[in-house]
This record gives sequence, structure tokens and C-alpha cells, in this order.
Amino acid sequence: MKILRIVSFLSLMNLVIFGAAVMAQPTTIPRPKTAAEPENKRWREPDVRWMSSPIAAREKQNAAQRRALKAKATPKDLEAVKIDDADKTKFAEFLKQPRTGIFRLHDIENCEESAKVYNVAEPCPAHIIDKASAYSFLERDYDYRLLADIRLQKSSLEIQKVETLSFLTNLGDVPIENLTLAADGIRQMAEFAPSAERKEVVAQHRIALRGFQVGKYVYKTSRPLKENSTYSLRAITYRTDNPGLPVKTRRLDVIVVFRIVRTHTDGSVSILWKELQRKEAPKMLDKNVAKFQLTTQPSQ
Repeated sequence: MKILRIVSFLSLMNLVIFGAAVMAQPTTIPRPKTAAEPENKRWREPDVRWMSSPIAAREKQNAAQRRALKAKATPKDLEAVKIDDADKTKFAEFLKQPRTGIFRLHDIENCEESAKVYNVAEPCPAHIIDKASAYSFLERDYDYRLLADIRLQKSSLEIQKVETLSFLTNLGDVPIENLTLAADGIRQMAEFAPSAERKEVVAQHRIALRGFQVGKYVYKTSRPLKENSTYSLRAITYRTDNPGLPVKTRRLDVIVVFRIVRTHTDGSVSILWKELQRKEAPKMLDKNVAKFQLTTQPSQ
């Protein structure tokens, strides 16, 4: 049996958890020496206030409404998400493969947050969902931050997807073209067997928020953005019987690798990506799941 059979991968047992004590259980993974985490930096319960916020109302828009927003895109908007011709040529053969793509992501920190304000000086596209700061690999398009697989804020790649257990890692400066599920850093991700019981999922979610290390790879819900780096992400969007969930999104378990191939002068980055795994996500098993929303908060 493989040691990294993950109830141990993301459980409270055989893991290095940054800023937290490791429960007594044999493990071959050394614990790093870290200072005690201040109380105000510790993990907090997921914030579900978004459900009654204007953001939730925006996220209920359907595909037709999203297309209507795109239809208003100005030449400036289109220029802000344009992929460099040199990159299109360089990766043309790679992009012929199924479930691959390239997109340009803006840092929301450089954008005006208000959807009602049009600032001609800001670099972000006003008529792209969340100003092209968040992207869904499943939809192959920009999406709202609580539906997207990844978003960029303050030079950090972050996950905020609702009802999802997700984590990512920086694989380093490695080519994306030949990466498979067997590659080091991705293999550990693929071996993770997600829990279906709510309490265990919450515990795993807390660990992913705080970060954990397996071998030389750090897995977390956010990682610093680095040019010429390749990342691997796993996103498990649970199926639920939650009638109160105002957001409809695909319930899949995916593993994606992506690489930062260009940093633009306006602070945006071009990202090349490939999907390595897609399967049905598990169903959350809890009678009280309607009272629980799994969300992520930006890491402290």
C-alpha cells in the first residue's frame, strides 16, 4: 500500500501543518521548526455572508447574461485580455491538444472593485467578469471569483471557489508539455482520496487554508505568483443536496497544471494550462449540509 494514501495526505494525522501541532501518529515527514502562530492569524470559520450579499446576486447570472456583458467589451477591454502573438505561435502545437488553453489574468489589486465605476486609467477590462481577475478551467473562460478555479490578488494565486476543497503547489521551473499525473508533486495530489463526510472535509479544508508540506512541495489555497513557474492545482467541487446554494457550478474533481509564460507591463500575466484529470466529484454526506457552505478566505 502506498504511504501517501490520502486520508493521511490531508488528514490531521500524517501531515506537516504550518503553525499547528501534528497529532501523535507515525510519519516519515519531518516537522519544520516554525514559531507559534499569533491568535489573530489562526484559521477562522468560513465566512458565508456572501450568500446574502450583492456578489451572490451577480453570481446567479446565466451564460446569456455573461455573453451580454462581453458584448459590451470595448477595444480597450479586448486589448487587456489579448494574448501576445509570439505566445500563440510558440505554443501552437501544445494548444492543439484537448483541454488545453492560454489566457491572461489581471491582478484585482490593480482594478477598481466597483462594477459601477469605469476608470479609463486602470489596466483591467471593465466588461469582463470580475475584470478578468478570475478564471475557470472547466468553463474555459473568466468567471466570478467564487466560481472560478483560480484568481489573482496582490501577486498571489488564490482559490475562493464555493463548495470546493482545493489546493495548489508550485512545481518550479519545469516545462508543462510533458507533465502527467505521475510527475513528482502531482502524483501526491492525484493519490489524495477526498473525504465525503462533512466534518472531515471541514478539517481537510482548514489544513489546506493553513498549508501543509509533503516532501519538498508546499500545498495551500494560495501561492505566490512567480514568472516562469509551473503550478499544479486540484479542485474537488462537492455534489450536495443543498437547496440554499445560490450558485450553480459543475460538480467535478479536476487536476490542472498551468505555467506563467509572460508578465505584461500592466501587471497581468499570460497563463498556459492543461487538464490532467477529470472525474465526478464525491457527494457531501451530511444531513445538515444545507446549513454549511464551504468557502475559502484569502490567506492571512
